[in-house]
Amino acid sequence: MKIFVVFGSKSDETVATPLVQALSKDFEVEYEAISAHRDLEKLQHRMANWTGDAVIAGAGLAAALPGVVAAMSRLPVFGVPVNSQFGGMDSLASIAQMPPGVPVLTCGPDKTDAIVSFLKHYKKQKSAGITKVHFVTSRTDAAAEIEKAKKLGDEKGLAVSSSAQKRDDSFNVYLVTEEKDIHADEYCLHLPFFTKEEVNKPETYLTVLKWANKGGLWVGANNTRNAVQSALRLASSLPEILYEGSVKNVRGTKGQSPYIFEFSDRYSIFDWGQMPDQLNGKGESLAFMGNFFFDFLGKAENWKSWKAPAQFEKTPALQTLKQQGAFHHGLGLLGNNPRCLAVKPVQVIEPKSSSEGGKLHWDYTAYKQKPENALVPLEVIFRFGVPEGSSLLKRTSDSNYCKAIGLSTSPKSGDRFEIPVVEYSTKLETSDRYISYDEAQTIAGLSTEEFEEITTLSKLLALRLKDCFAGIGLELWDGKFEFGFTTKDKAGKRGFMLVDSIGPDELRLTRDDVHLSKEALRGYYRHSPWYAGLEKAKDLAQQRGSKEWKDICINELKLLPPPLSQSVKEQVEMVYKGIVKALSQKYCAQVTYPDAWSLDDVVKGLKNKKKEVA
Repeated sequence: MKIFVVFGSKSDETVATPLVQALSKDFEVEYEAISAHRDLEKLQHRMANWTGDAVIAGAGLAAALPGVVAAMSRLPVFGVPVNSQFGGMDSLASIAQMPPGVPVLTCGPDKTDAIVSFLKHYKKQKSAGITKVHFVTSRTDAAAEIEKAKKLGDEKGLAVSSSAQKRDDSFNVYLVTEEKDIHADEYCLHLPFFTKEEVNKPETYLTVLKWANKGGLWVGANNTRNAVQSALRLASSLPEILYEGSVKNVRGTKGQSPYIFEFSDRYSIFDWGQMPDQLNGKGESLAFMGNFFFDFLGKAENWKSWKAPAQFEKTPALQTLKQQGAFHHGLGLLGNNPRCLAVKPVQVIEPKSSSEGGKLHWDYTAYKQKPENALVPLEVIFRFGVPEGSSLLKRTSDSNYCKAIGLSTSPKSGDRFEIPVVEYSTKLETSDRYISYDEAQTIAGLSTEEFEEITTLSKLLALRLKDCFAGIGLELWDGKFEFGFTTKDKAGKRGFMLVDSIGPDELRLTRDDVHLSKEALRGYYRHSPWYAGLEKAKDLAQQRGSKEWKDICINELKLLPPPLSQSVKEQVEMVYKGIVKALSQKYCAQVTYPDAWSLDDVVKGLKNKKKEVA
């Protein structure tokens, strides 16, 4: 488990340092001092970029930090009230008394051992999850507050019950009215409960302070809804991170299905990795589209009702699609986390690299063994035309290359292809490189029959996607697919399944000659000194036989990507949300992002922005 510890001031290190030391014995811990009052923008950026399992936020006095963090994150948040004055009562009150919907679990002032103990229990029981919450109380006057909790539980799919006895099959929340109700050593939560008369007396909070100092974790007085919200955050916390990418994380237990694709609001272009900004709503949009296209392409009826070009009518690939749909590894969205898509895991066999004679070499020998349920080490790029800026123009000056990919002459900008051209590039190297058909077949260990199958399948999938996007008024120019090998059938034949994801980050889409994909971002950055430096750094790395071109760009050329302007950022955010809205309107029974811009408005905004940049 990864835990982020953040305190509001370096003066709090007398509390923070022992906490970090205690946590580090059992968890992966990151620590930083950031003030919610003085460094709000830094805090927002840190929370947007951090991925892990829980956050511990500590502060004294007004103690705004834990509540601000809980409002920024969907992770479980634990607040530490620092005893700066008044015995820490002011900080405890600030942290515990969050409004419904912004839950923070807290402890007594400086009683961080309660949080450490709780997290150790949580780590052991995390895989089982929390499906039931049980309020332990004999107070009949608590019925109205518990009823609010049950209503919230019904809305969120969490069973909520109550009785005078704890339940072993549930996450117990003790309503505390006297000290004997405190169970500091249990994996549970405590909720002070008072009558209306008691809760209106300021001195009552001295009792809460006294109770919290006895140990255990606490939530605000009478706030049963935040107790449920806290349980929901604990329940929806995701498995361990197996791979942390520039755009999405892969979570799960190694080798066990399912894995979870956790899409973030980060973005990456030109193979750089994580860029300096976040695009709000991008993660949820990509998860929706990934699930949508797996479902759309995986249904046989969407192939039976489709008229394929004549040259594909009798191909085995199309017959399989009409009978079974496209094989893929998607298992559906996680209902409690719209950024997450469950998938069946596939093995990734990394090629080994070495530098020989000043050139970088990659060893793909393992693929000659015909692996099954493993990633094909190729990206399959399909193209319906040559829009402005297409990298195809760099390669098609070679007549032999043109002939190999099915072109009789070198294309020019603006050309369109009725049947998509398919190219191949490497997938598992530090920088993608285009390769010939012969090299693609060789490094992936494909038979001639398998290579023909994956090429034909890619063309059919691209054609079906093109028609799908045409249904919402978008033109598909090009994109990429990734595949995995299936297990062998009775005849000993491997097939191919779609893996990874499909969305604007993998495609080039236009409407009225305006790009509605990452090309909008690429176009913005191509005018920057950073992009020119990036191209130079790649050339230098190639000359040196090195794979560290990014280090050259940063350390030698002293260039980093600049942040987006706020207006460009908003425009690109609406690209993702606008496409989701249009797809759901056309093909789904329910409209997603009803407040998002229409595609017409997105295009209009991008046209205006392009004029400004020019």
